Amino acid sequence: MKLQDLWKPRERFLILDIAPKKTQWLLLSVDEEKNIVPEKFWDDFSFEEAQSKKFAKLGKRKLIVSADPSLTAVISFPVEFQRGPEISSHAITSEELENMFSQAIGKVFNARRREASARLKLHELDTILVNVKIRHCKVDGHSVLNPVGFKGKHIHAVFELTFTTRGIFENLKHFFNAKEGFFFTESAHAGLRALAGVESPPLSLLVLGTGGSSTFLLERTPWGQVISQEEIRWPLRSMFEAIATALPVSHDTVLRLYHLYLTNDTSDNFRRAFGRILKDETDKLLAEVKKSKAKGNMYLHTPVPLPLVTPLRHGAATIQDVPIINVLDRAGFKVDFSEWPATDSEVFMRLAPFLDFYHDKSDSEINHALRRRLHWLIQ
Repeated sequence: MKLQDLWKPRERFLILDIAPKKTQWLLLSVDEEKNIVPEKFWDDFSFEEAQSKKFAKLGKRKLIVSADPSLTAVISFPVEFQRGPEISSHAITSEELENMFSQAIGKVFNARRREASARLKLHELDTILVNVKIRHCKVDGHSVLNPVGFKGKHIHAVFELTFTTRGIFENLKHFFNAKEGFFFTESAHAGLRALAGVESPPLSLLVLGTGGSSTFLLERTPWGQVISQEEIRWPLRSMFEAIATALPVSHDTVLRLYHLYLTNDTSDNFRRAFGRILKDETDKLLAEVKKSKAKGNMYLHTPVPLPLVTPLRHGAATIQDVPIINVLDRAGFKVDFSEWPATDSEVFMRLAPFLDFYHDKSDSEINHALRRRLHWLIQ
């Protein structure tokens, strides 16, 4: 490192990646030339440590929390408002808009929480609303950042309600109550918004996990871009369970054999037999994908590589590898991949929450006002 590099100002970000079995932490910095540098990884950092002196020693940093789709439900829906003839010729005021939006959310809140509870497989009382946002607004068909000050008869808005588990809320209560606040997102939504920077909708993200898998679809509607989620019946563990059933060996041996297959380090006979086991499972996955509403380019997020040759056209979707370099280039950031001990897919999903925060435009006056109005709903 050159001496002058030591004096360059750096912004520091701490990213919590909350998964069902553990929470990973990443401390990274960004210099004035937009180089992203990972400073420290924690593979399983506890929430108790997050409130300790050790955590305080990390210094000044912005906090970004990204939760797994199985722990977070993001519900998006459009609403249309019609202003009466007696007021449509007058400019929209902040008070009118706040009343309009808060009443609309109050009317649908219970139904939307039931929807989130079903997705999270929780009781409604354990499904906690943690954020409310307006993602898109239109006045008489024209997109605006904030309708206040415009005249018009029709207001369209896309609301986004973010729910999480009571357990996560309790663990993060310290940060929710902190003055400086933090940015909370759901990992798949963050990934899709990052991909939308280089790819036109519709586009999909296939998130594979050991406990379950889902497809996420980002598409353009008359209301703006909307993300929907659909569970698919193919957990990643089923592939390894199929191997263990055919070859009664330990889990560690299964993983070693799988790695040898992917790197083509087996005999031809073994490879053919092993490949048949894997093909049966990947065929089941592809059948589930074909039944889903996914379309356009579908990008893979999986903790282990799959025995698929991409790009792979299947149904209305084309399965692709994540174009992480293109995403970073478009966003104006640079990364030295030798500093990241992970696959491209993993690096992308670790950085997607940061990119989501960096390009977020929802920290607006109307959203602040809406959250103040609805504080009784946000626990």
